[in-house]
Amino acid sequence: MESLNWGLSTHLFVYQPLSAEALDTIKDMGIQQIELWGMRPHFDYMDAQTVTRLKADLAQRGMRVYAVHAPFYAHVEQLKQGREISLCADNPAQREQSRQHIGMVMELLPQLGAKTLILHVGGLHDEFSSPRIELFKESGLKLLPQLERLDLKLALENIATPLSALSNLIALVREINSPRVGLCLDIGHANLQGRPGEAIERCAGSLLAVHLSDNDGQSDQHLVPGEGNIPWPEVIRRLDKIGFNGPLTLELRQYGDWAVTKEKIVKCLKYKF
Repeated sequence: MESLNWGLSTHLFVYQPLSAEALDTIKDMGIQQIELWGMRPHFDYMDAQTVTRLKADLAQRGMRVYAVHAPFYAHVEQLKQGREISLCADNPAQREQSRQHIGMVMELLPQLGAKTLILHVGGLHDEFSSPRIELFKESGLKLLPQLERLDLKLALENIATPLSALSNLIALVREINSPRVGLCLDIGHANLQGRPGEAIERCAGSLLAVHLSDNDGQSDQHLVPGEGNIPWPEVIRRLDKIGFNGPLTLELRQYGDWAVTKEKIVKCLKYKF
């Protein structure tokens, strides 16, 4: 792969509202397409003015949103208190509230030009159980008519929990059996649960989105590719092998000085994998 189709998750600016200045920073890196981190206060999906302003800022810079990450918390301050959004919560009222928040974000995707919603099946600490999967199906399947109406696709993301292990998500996607539901493979998360290269090939035929970040195989560090132990040339080769041609979404954290973070990302974008 000589020319890679790079994108960036605005997760990089997770603790602050997405500003015009942040978009300028992204564009200065050489990236013109983003996956929007659809969570407050970074993106206030409840405020119409926020959506209008973001559309104008993107258009002014010739940038686009190709995907949106569905909320798994209603506000970052609630996440700090351990309160999450989950479609497989034990409490029916919590599941319905979660579906409503996710549904609000879904309604905005066509306005932003995005076609794919990235979704966590459950919470950040959920264990696997058949009853919990059934709870997700009960709530998650209610999203299908909305996906159809809005002409969207839903990508279930593997995260480092037993519930959202890749094998469980593959089985779930097969059971749902909808052309609108597939997988988002997070390479960093896959590195915590096995071999990323093999994980890619297991997703063949169902892969709608990819997240890229590096780590040491022990914790979810969201490092720039090349700073951990993931074999990136193999990852890129296997993605090419299965015919994935969507954006390669860098989902990173800021470490240290902004200038250093930016320099690391620019260097990654220029690396010949």
